[in-house]
Amino acid sequence: MVLTNEEKANSEEISSQKKALAEKCLKRKTDYHTALAEAQDILMQEAVKMHEMLGSHTVDYYYEAIIQTSHMTKHQRACNLWNTYLHAEVKSITKHYLTMNLVVRLLN
Repeated sequence: MVLTNEEKANSEEISSQKKALAEKCLKRKTDYHTALAEAQDILMQEAVKMHEMLGSHTVDYYYEAIIQTSHMTKHQRACNLWNTYLHAEVKSITKHYLTMNLVVRLLN
């Protein structure tokens, strides 16, 4: 298939547009990764400060705690009725067991 001059020009224009779009996408990607690395460095510095101040855990522990805090505060789970029922049942059984255990001890 032979391309006309107009088709060749159009093809070259599309090719240059694709190239410019790819460069823009690559620049955005590198900017994103750079900004992400800087944010992670700031978080790591804060984790080191917390480790120096508190000292009971590792730096990685504090780093993970900082990262997870925002997720944990955003997503508070609703009360599960089944777990509430199980909690009450276990509490009742434990109370009964402790009472029976005490009675057995008193009788012996």
